[in-house]
Amino acid sequence: MQPIAFTRFLPDHCNPQTRRKRSRVIYFRMFSSREFLRHRKAGFTLVELLVVIGIVGVLISILVPALSKARKAAAGTYCMNNMRQLGMGFLTYTDRNKGFLPWTGAGDGDKISKPLGPWNDPFYWVNAVPPLVNGYSYYDLQQQASHGGSPIGKSTDHNLFVCPLAEQAASKIAGETANGVFRLYGNPEGSWPQYLLPIPAGASVLTADQRDTFWCYVINSKLDNSRGTLKIAQIKHSTEVALLVEKATTPADCTPSFANQSLARGKTTWTRFTNRHNGGGYILFVDGHVGFCLNSELEAPNGSAPFINPAYNLPGKVIWDPFQKPLYGS
Repeated sequence: MQPIAFTRFLPDHCNPQTRRKRSRVIYFRMFSSREFLRHRKAGFTLVELLVVIGIVGVLISILVPALSKARKAAAGTYCMNNMRQLGMGFLTYTDRNKGFLPWTGAGDGDKISKPLGPWNDPFYWVNAVPPLVNGYSYYDLQQQASHGGSPIGKSTDHNLFVCPLAEQAASKIAGETANGVFRLYGNPEGSWPQYLLPIPAGASVLTADQRDTFWCYVINSKLDNSRGTLKIAQIKHSTEVALLVEKATTPADCTPSFANQSLARGKTTWTRFTNRHNGGGYILFVDGHVGFCLNSELEAPNGSAPFINPAYNLPGKVIWDPFQKPLYGS
């Protein structure tokens, strides 16, 4: 492209008396748009950078809450799936054992006088059910953790006892927790199961030790099978009777009325029901389906605190004690 000449008149400073003007020709080269972009230095202007930063900030403010909700929703689905798998394990166990439910444990495990039972008991539900659905027995999980394997409180493909949203164990009772897990009492290997009677002379049933445990799903304490004689066919209203309960792991996600009490339990009812899933949690029912309940629904049904009636059942929703007569209290 040819240059274009422009004429500009300037005062002649070399001869100020005459003020003779002379012309100075200044040449400009006209660039095409491609040439202009090729000759321009790379980079952004300050205004362009501010605009980009502003757009990114707006996108982050929109996406972060959405991602947080998606994460919680995914964790809720994972938690429900854990309970569904355990439900399938329970039903498989009853099919293979003439309708009998697995042993639900001896005590709550929160005191040395109330041990759960032998840690390695193959009929204890935490050991008997998971292997039927490709999980690990809890005794195996404890053994692996004690030998450098996955921590007992970590959610893994083979650990069906942990909700991804569960926080590390905390309690207002001294000695119940250590290193983010609960310390429950059970009977060491070789102890005689308390549900097998008569107990042989010299058998060890009274000794107990504390071990690391972290269960987000525990047995409904009103569905007692401590003698191992309960059949699934004996339980009426199976679509409403709670089998497993999602338990709180900290006072903050516990039923308010029980936040100051022991959370280191292998059994529970509404008393230690969680609220980690938007104010509620999940329940596995005897028929194998999983349902969601708000913590507030279970803590104060019909406007009255449930702990006034220890066997309180919610008509059409949750039955804690299927053997209570009348079923829904007086």
